[in-house]
Amino acid sequence: MAQLHDVRRTLGPAPARLVWAGDDAAAAGARGALLFGHGFRVGIDIQTPELHAIARAGYLAVGLDAVGH
Repeated sequence: MAQLHDVRRTLGPAPARLVWAGDDAAAAGARGALLFGHGFRVGIDIQTPELHAIARAGYLAVGLDAVGH
């Protein structure tokens, strides 16, 4: 199984997590990207299992947090 990468960045002012498997995030994104937003009163870490599952399936998983989180 390819190595899973889980990195934190900002997209504009919003905190984000980018998760992909393998060496190349761009290649995962070219296959498709899924954008996740979380519900009220939680953070993006609540969706770690979903982000990792999507990345293991070969896609780029992007989780966004609300600005100011």
